[in-house]
Amino acid sequence: MAGAKVFDETYPCTADASNADYGKCPKPVGTIGEMWNGEFGFDVPAIAPPFQYDVHVLAKTADGTTLWELESKFTI
Repeated sequence: MAGAKVFDETYPCTADASNADYGKCPKPVGTIGEMWNGEFGFDVPAIAPPFQYDVHVLAKTADGTTLWELESKFTI
C-alpha cells in the first residue's frame, strides 16, 4: 500500500509439493510447449484504502532464476 509491500508468499510448485499445502499449484511436467496454470489467492482486508494495488506473480527455477513475471494493477 502506498509503495509498501503488504503481502509476500511463496508457493513451491515442484514434483514433491502438495497441492493441498500450497494452494492450487500444479506440478510441472517440464515438457516443451507445456501449458501451465495455477490459482493463487489472497484476501484484501475490508479496511483496505482506495489505492491502486500492484500484484506481481513470478515463476522462478529452484536456483532463483526468474522464468516469467505476471503483473496486475487494480484499484479498490
